[in-house]
Amino acid sequence: MSDPWPTASDYESILQHPQKAFKDPDFQQCKIEKKPNGLPRPRSGNFATVYKATLPNGENWAIRVFNRRSPERRARYDSICQYLAQKKLKAMVGFSYADDGIKVIVKGRPASFPLLKMEWVSGQTLMDFARDRCHQSDSQALNRSADRWIELVRELTSARIAHGDLQHGNVMVNTAGELKLVDYDCMCVPKLEGLPTLEGGLPPYQHHARKGDTALFADMDRFSALFILVSLKALAASPSLWSEFVEPTANPDRPIRDSLLFDKDDFSNPMQSELMRELRRSPDKKVQKWTDDLLGCWNKTRLEDIPALDEFTNDFEELKRLLDSYKYDEAVALADQQSAKPPKPLDADLQIARQRVQQRVKLVTAVQQGDEVEMQKLAGSQLLVNYPLAQPDLTIAKDAARVLPILDQLKQALQQQLGRKFVQVWDAHSGLLQPRRSAVAFKGQVDEWRQRNQLCDRILSDLGQPLCDVQRLEQTASELDRLGGHPDLKPKRNELDRLIQRGRAWRGWNQVHKQLSAETDSALVAQWNEPLFAGWPPAEAERPRLIETQRRLKALADLKQVIPLTDQCRSESEESEITRRAAGLPDGYAAQLTPRIQLAARRQAALTKAQQVLQQGHEKPLVEVHQALSELQALALLSPGQRQRLELASSRWPKLQQLNSIPKDSRLASPDAARARDQMLLDAWDDGLLKDCVDAQSWRALWHAARQRQPKLEKLQAALDAGDTGTVVELMESPELADFPLNPEQQGRIADAQQDIAASRKLRDVIQRGNPQEFQRCFDAQLLRQFAQQFEALRPEIDKLLTSELLPPAKNGLRGLGLKMQSNAHSTRLIGKVQWNWPLPRITDRCVLAVTRRRVTETDTPETCGADFKYEVSRQDYEGEGCRTIVAPMSCKDHFVVVWAMVDAGFDRWWSPPVVLGRLGISS
Repeated sequence: MSDPWPTASDYESILQHPQKAFKDPDFQQCKIEKKPNGLPRPRSGNFATVYKATLPNGENWAIRVFNRRSPERRARYDSICQYLAQKKLKAMVGFSYADDGIKVIVKGRPASFPLLKMEWVSGQTLMDFARDRCHQSDSQALNRSADRWIELVRELTSARIAHGDLQHGNVMVNTAGELKLVDYDCMCVPKLEGLPTLEGGLPPYQHHARKGDTALFADMDRFSALFILVSLKALAASPSLWSEFVEPTANPDRPIRDSLLFDKDDFSNPMQSELMRELRRSPDKKVQKWTDDLLGCWNKTRLEDIPALDEFTNDFEELKRLLDSYKYDEAVALADQQSAKPPKPLDADLQIARQRVQQRVKLVTAVQQGDEVEMQKLAGSQLLVNYPLAQPDLTIAKDAARVLPILDQLKQALQQQLGRKFVQVWDAHSGLLQPRRSAVAFKGQVDEWRQRNQLCDRILSDLGQPLCDVQRLEQTASELDRLGGHPDLKPKRNELDRLIQRGRAWRGWNQVHKQLSAETDSALVAQWNEPLFAGWPPAEAERPRLIETQRRLKALADLKQVIPLTDQCRSESEESEITRRAAGLPDGYAAQLTPRIQLAARRQAALTKAQQVLQQGHEKPLVEVHQALSELQALALLSPGQRQRLELASSRWPKLQQLNSIPKDSRLASPDAARARDQMLLDAWDDGLLKDCVDAQSWRALWHAARQRQPKLEKLQAALDAGDTGTVVELMESPELADFPLNPEQQGRIADAQQDIAASRKLRDVIQRGNPQEFQRCFDAQLLRQFAQQFEALRPEIDKLLTSELLPPAKNGLRGLGLKMQSNAHSTRLIGKVQWNWPLPRITDRCVLAVTRRRVTETDTPETCGADFKYEVSRQDYEGEGCRTIVAPMSCKDHFVVVWAMVDAGFDRWWSPPVVLGRLGISS
């Protein structure tokens, strides 16, 4: 019993781990294409299952694993590999077979199995390709695929190879439209001929004579090849056949066919086949014939009797019909498509037809090139007799004998520049020459010489008139010169040229603009042509205008003598002289000097303005005139002192602009804006530059106040941060800080400081007067600590008032609330919680708690009570729990727990009389 073969599930499991599955190191790093559920995507067939693998370098390969055991597979694939390696066929793809290429775990045991690796063809199966093209009605693409199929089959036939299973699933159409064959399991190469086939192939692509035991031979693909060819050509002729028969949509009762077109029933029962009836009505005559021929192939009993594709596609009857119909070109074209040589009688007629076609090509070439000599030779050729397609060109060729002498006359007339004779000869024979290629070159020259003759006649006519239109004469002569002139005009050329020159000069004079300016005057003088105009009445009438023009230009030349070569300003007198001389010229005259004349006028105006504002002393007007004189390059017109004063104004002006951008009233500003305003004042002010500046005087007091205020604001912030209330209040009384906006935090802290100062002053007054009731009401220990230096001198008075008015518990509210012991039979310590009422916060925030063995008296303090231990308790600590926990050793049992209120004045401390809260070990 043989070892078990892998199932589809076994392959699926191992392909999820390529590094374990493949023997080839390159494929151990590949990625297997997966389905959405993450499992490898199979493409199942009868003999094998295909998976797509992508290598690290990006190459795609088809991995074929076999569905069942075949002992002969390795030997057959070795023979196929060796043979294809020698042939290198375009239709085949690279592949390799390994008998132990994949390791699969079958029933818990790993074992090696055969693997075929084949280059992946990116594209579509022939079935998908045909479906898409039929839906698009792309007959052209389907016809191309049929032509490529013929090339593929011829390649296989020439190499003596049979694929063994030609069908739509084993033919791929790549992205370039090329056809590629895949699945070589049933292939036959010469070394395998005679061996039994491994399978019968996909019906209905296979002939009924092919059986499971049919021996391999090189021509076993013939029926499959013809089946695919006829299918593609039929679909190309009528793409709607797909939706009618292959995948019927109009008639859903019809079954979907697993082929490109034909079904087995179409061959076994053709009289009942609707498809066969449709194909016999195909718009492609070849499809009609091939359908019957393919049916005839099906009816043969032996595979060996099926004709090869080239024999199937040959059409010698049509070739004979074309020759008998004198359609020699079509016959030659059809013969070139045939793969076999026609019978001898037909081949002899075909050779004569080829000679006729060659002769007609020569004739067409001669007609197209206008070769009259060659046309004359070919006109009598017997090969062109009874040749309908040659008749139009032959008719033209027969006139070559008449045309050649006429062409010679035209050439001689051109060589001798006899334009009038050239046109006469052409006009006399134009009907014969017009359609001929040989006369094309003359046609353009005829039109040109016809025009030249007409222009020459017009010029001669105008010259014969006493008063001719010179401008029209010039235009006509220019057009004739552009075309090359005319021999008949040579005797009159000098007369013509003089008339044209004078006409041009006179137009130039009259075209000058009549506006009064130096440019116009210069142009008029330049346009005057004395040799041509002297004595000519129209010109003599304009001579007074010429004389006046020359006088103005002389005056302009005199003005130029007093204008320096550059715009540099040297003196006021020079600028004045320029404006004085320019005043004698017409307005707008001498445009080239106008900028310099205007510059002189602007300089004098700017100087006058400067002298006025120098007397006033304000900075902005001084800056403006300084800028104006600088732009005019006229500062040299000022004295050194005047220039120095203008430069000072220009230096001051940025500072004044900076100051003028600052708001003067700080009371309406926010604190940040007020501080920024002060800083802007300090940054903008330059006391050395603005000294004695009238325009800056209104800012001097504000600048001085800002300068005084800045250090005081810094001291104020430092005093606020340090809690120096006295300094804060003192600084706030300075005039620089009066009405100066501060931020809310500063304002609040200053208000608190002022409030504390007022309260401390009131408390000092009460202490000095010794008023007990007022002392009780306004006493605040924090004020004593805050103003310790002021209150330390009043210590005796404070001590007296505290002792009588606030230290006694009856007056300050200190009262015991009890002691509660926490019992624990195993405890080695005494633990109790004590509670008492606190005095008001303004009296104290501190109490002292002590444990002592003796009973205390009213005069005892924490220092004199002989305490075993004591605690200083803050109000915050106490209020967090609402009591105080005491932990003491067992030796302190029955000791007293005592509390004192402590008044801390900063410079001294006072204790209230003690209050006994209880005894340790006894809850009270």
